[in-house]
Amino acid sequence: MRSGSGTVDAYISVRIAQVATDPASAIGWILGGYGVVTTISTWLTGRIADRSDIVRLYTLGMLFGAIVTIGIMVSPWLWLIAVFALLRGIPTALARPLLVAHLARVVPHSYQTGVFGLFPTIGNVGGLIFPLLAAGVVGSGLWAAFAIGALGYAASVVSGARLERVPLPKE
Repeated sequence: MRSGSGTVDAYISVRIAQVATDPASAIGWILGGYGVVTTISTWLTGRIADRSDIVRLYTLGMLFGAIVTIGIMVSPWLWLIAVFALLRGIPTALARPLLVAHLARVVPHSYQTGVFGLFPTIGNVGGLIFPLLAAGVVGSGLWAAFAIGALGYAASVVSGARLERVPLPKE
């Protein structure tokens, strides 16, 4: 997840500046709105996760992240970029709570501390590599950086699809 979101975070302000008449204000409003959507979606994710297939929800969320990233890349109008940027708060909100909940279900208690320490480290590596890849290709156009961001989300889709499915806990 960090591989896609970190890349988009690095370039979304540049994309907004390409189409906005007042880029500084637009960037502030859009990123502030993204924070609101992420906060509300995180709370809803916690409510939904206890009653849902976490792996499916995570995988669909990351696919949605790839789609909205492409939407940001190809949108010709600021209002549409804003809509896609706000919607990006949904996969951001899904990632951490769903993966932590999944790990809590599948990792034996005696190993959880080590696994919970390793989990963000792997995400941070993706959050490092994909923005660097984007920096290497952005000379070809801003679209190339967003394509790398979409690939980062796609990598999360693939890894999410490989997670072990477990039955929901009985109440």
